[in-house]
Amino acid sequence: MLEQSILTGGLSAITAIAAGLLAWAGGRRKQAAEAEKTVSEGFNMLVTKLQEERKALIQVIDEQSEEIVALGEVRDLTRQVVRLERVIAKAGLETDHAGSNQP
Repeated sequence: MLEQSILTGGLSAITAIAAGLLAWAGGRRKQAAEAEKTVSEGFNMLVTKLQEERKALIQVIDEQSEEIVALGEVRDLTRQVVRLERVIAKAGLETDHAGSNQP
């Protein structure tokens, strides 16, 4: 009887230790899964934020490109006006400087 109770107690202790180890291992797996989920969510948030910033920067670049094109057109037109004024002056004709701010 004593041997049986020692054996039962020993088996109970081994079972408790095994159950504890399994619970500990299961908990570690759960923690690892939760950590992986947190990292994935953080990465997704970062990607979303970067995509939003990229869209905003593309919009700024597009707006600046339009301004640059417009400035280039103004520069080209100004050069044409200067050339025409030279041609008119060479021909001895009077100009009223309609395109300038002079009265």
